[in-house]
Amino acid sequence: MQIKEQGGIKDDARNSIVLSARNIFGRFGYRKTTLEDIAKDAKKGKSSLYYYFDSKEELYMEVVKIEAKELAESIMRVLKEIVDPRERLYRYIYERTIRIGAFSTLHEAIKESSVDGMEFINPLRDRYLDDEISIIERFLKQGVSYGIFDIPNTTLVANTLVIAIKGYDQPIIQRKFGLDSFREKLHSLISLLLKGITSEKERKRNYQLPLADD
Repeated sequence: MQIKEQGGIKDDARNSIVLSARNIFGRFGYRKTTLEDIAKDAKKGKSSLYYYFDSKEELYMEVVKIEAKELAESIMRVLKEIVDPRERLYRYIYERTIRIGAFSTLHEAIKESSVDGMEFINPLRDRYLDDEISIIERFLKQGVSYGIFDIPNTTLVANTLVIAIKGYDQPIIQRKFGLDSFREKLHSLISLLLKGITSEKERKRNYQLPLADD
């Protein structure tokens, strides 16, 4: 029993540090954050951080992993009841773009400009992008098998879609548009992207994507 209590205390302390790291990294970014900042926010000594994490880099990667997992789970909860592959693809892109603003550390880690001086994150960043491409390609292949999409190379199209949707990350992070206006623009963008890969037979049906309901 005593061991369990000690383990629980250790878990609580570690979770407290990660929570503070997520808060500080999210506000100031990796470069401007110090371990002293995180320790102060967690109300712990700097040595306590080193008990759980070897470096700022390791702590940052832990936050990125947590945010990536939370983002993926929140999106998949929305997709759970959707069967149509084009609607699944549409909602995946829509939800991923709308929700990325709540995961600022993850966004910093995966955006193009973060590579300089943050090479340690590259393997994790590449894995995240590969996972995203795989998810999108799975929806594309489902659409092809149903005769909805006409795509000779699903891997190439999946890569292209990931590049296209990343272009909308920055406006939502910086809140350059009103949210309603942004949702309309995003819906139009995704509809246009999907129209380009829809089979001729399916286009003749004049199918209209349902607007995402938030």
